[in-house]
Order: sequence, then structure tokens, then C-alpha cells
Amino acid sequence: MFSILSKSKKLLLRFLRIIFSYILKYSKSLKLNELLIWPVYSRLFSHGYTEIVEIYPGILMKVYGDMEDMVNKVLMFTSKYVKLAWEPGTARLVERIAKHSKCSVVAGSHIGYYPLILSKLNNLSKVYAFEPNPINFDRLVENIKLNNFINISAENIALGNEIGNKKMYFDFGQSSFVNSSRKHKGEGIVSICTVDIFFQNMVEKPDLLILDAEGYEMNIINGANKLIESQHPDIIFELNPTTLKASGNTMQSLFIYLNKHGYKVSVIDEGNHSISFNNNVEIKLIDINSFDFSKISFVNVFATVK
Repeated sequence: MFSILSKSKKLLLRFLRIIFSYILKYSKSLKLNELLIWPVYSRLFSHGYTEIVEIYPGILMKVYGDMEDMVNKVLMFTSKYVKLAWEPGTARLVERIAKHSKCSVVAGSHIGYYPLILSKLNNLSKVYAFEPNPINFDRLVENIKLNNFINISAENIALGNEIGNKKMYFDFGQSSFVNSSRKHKGEGIVSICTVDIFFQNMVEKPDLLILDAEGYEMNIINGANKLIESQHPDIIFELNPTTLKASGNTMQSLFIYLNKHGYKVSVIDEGNHSISFNNNVEIKLIDINSFDFSKISFVNVFATVK
């Protein structure tokens, strides 16, 4: 399915990746940086190129040129210089919470970024990594094996508020049950389950939920109602007002639900979701009541009763 690169082309692309990293780090031209990470990247790196980077001391990740999402681009170009380069604010919050977590869920695990962080920082915990996209799932499993992490359980199913099978629209970085206007890579039928049903017979219940489901986060929360009422897990989730509305939910109903169950809800300040070489990132939380959602396409949100 994917191109196999010759040894000479791999070496050339590896050299270009190093050059691009230097340019992105030191160039003051936003236009040049945008040119490199979008059209130039797509033409050069999208045909079978892979690279193994260290995203954090002791955590290796294979990233993929054919995945044109920002996760792979940021990690490919900045990991040599910056730890936890993707979503640095959220990743550092996860870094802090992971040390005390006994059981965590990552819904929309992609190729393993957050499951690997959780596993490395607390090898006594249990991490359940849910990823319904079959290509992403295979790459998630590959990254788990790359690190020899044995406390991650990779689950090739989606989470929601129902059980059975459901049509999903596939994209490398943004697979979703919501059929947006964006052109999709494909579609397929995936298995879906709720958090409450998945964990109903397990002694250890999740104390942390990380949700990145492209608008389906409220559905996952509804499917974890028993867990939320009894255990009050910390919840980190992506909030995209457009996809949330497309899934039949609203920000207001989501915040009302969380407040009803005693949660304080804050926006995680990432600075931006682009290329950054800043290692001195602090965890900054902004109360939702003082945040202007009209100026963003998406943010990560932290809800906790602690």
C-alpha cells in the first residue's frame, strides 16, 4: 500500500529533515515555515518515509511521512530539540498526572503519543489505548513494541455511548463518526463500546480519561456516566465547537453536565498547535468562563474535581 524507499532516497530525506529542522528552529519567516511544513513536506516526505524519534527521555516513536497531520510533523522536526513537543501544555499536565494514575483510558490514541507517555511515567499503572482506525492501530501497536512497554492494552475499538458497530470516516489524524466537509481518506465499520460496559467487570477503574474523538467526546462521557458518578476521574479532552455541534451536542450542555458532577473545567493553554522549539513550557489553565471560544478552532480542556 505504501511506497518502499531506496536506501539512497532515505538518506537524502533524512538529510533534508535535519536541514528543515534547523530552518524551522532559526527562521523568523512564518511564510517560509508554513511552506516547508505543508506543500514542501507533502511532496517530499509523504511516500513511505519514516523516522524514529525520542519524544521524551526513554520514549521512542516511529513517525510517518505519509501522515500529514501536525502530530507527525511536529514530532519529526522538533523532537531532537524539545521533549513532549506535541501539545506541550497538555503533555506536561499528563506527565504530572501520570505519576499518580493507577488506570487510564486514551480514546483516539492515534499512533501512541499519550499512551506511551502514561506508560513510561508510571510502569505500575494500566493504560488502555483505544484506536478504531485500522492503520493507526497497527502503528500504535508498533510503537508500543518499539518501547517494550507491557502495561499498555491496545484496543482496536471506538468508545461512545452505545455498543455494536458504527460507520467511521477515516483520516490519519482526524478519524471521526462525524461526516464533515473535509475530504476523507476512506470509511469503514468499526466496533464501538462504552467505558462503563468495557470496565464493568474489572476491579481497577480508570482515574484518568484522555479523549480525542473529533466531536464525539460528549458521547464518550455519556457512556462513562456510572464511572464519572462513582469515581470522578480526571478528564482531558479536545473541544472543537464545530465537530461537537455536528455530532448533535453543544459546549453548553457539556459544561452543564461536568459542573453538575462537581468538575471544575479549564482550558489548557498550548500557546499554539504548530512548530515550537520552546522547552520552558509551564502548565497554564484558563477558566472556561473567561475564555473566548470564538477565536479558536479547537482547544484541549481539563476537567477535575480535585
